Amino acid sequence: LVLTSLPLLLYGYPILSLWVGADYARHSILFLEILTIANMIRLSMLPYALVLTGNGLQRYGWIAAIGEATVNFTLSIALGYRIGAVGVALGTLIGGVVSVGLHLFYTMRFTRVVIPLRRVEFVLHGLARPLAPALPLLAFLLFCRGNPARYGFWPPLLVFLLTAILIWFVGLAHSDREIFREAILNWRLNRLARV
Repeated sequence: LVLTSLPLLLYGYPILSLWVGADYARHSILFLEILTIANMIRLSMLPYALVLTGNGLQRYGWIAAIGEATVNFTLSIALGYRIGAVGVALGTLIGGVVSVGLHLFYTMRFTRVVIPLRRVEFVLHGLARPLAPALPLLAFLLFCRGNPARYGFWPPLLVFLLTAILIWFVGLAHSDREIFREAILNWRLNRLARV
């Protein structure tokens, strides 16, 4: 989620400019940024929701879905009325945060017998570990304020390189790195066998 969304956050303005024109992009980039972050937050629980459904425990997940929908709808209307379209986007963002919180503090409490996953373990290994490699990209996003092109070619390239290194050493577990190494080795052996 982070690695597919951060390029949108970093290069959202040029992408929108190509698609809908510079003037429209200038006025709508904030909506794109807020909604992209909201999407990252709310979809971070998708693997857990799939495990719930796969184990026939979806009856415990509806509270988070209803909670998110209620908060999203209510705040989008209220904030939209007070501050406009940005308020609607903020309602979506806050709804996503509520959904994650309800899954962590409600759903996981009732499903731990079937899915023996502690909240701390999930937050550290399921959320923080994959997010950690994206910290250089997040810092660069904040530093360049949505316009990385003005810093030239090298700073974004170095940030992406640092992110790739962090993905390998922090984001991936040892077993993941071994699977990746085996896949590369098998691909190279198959390629050599064809020659």
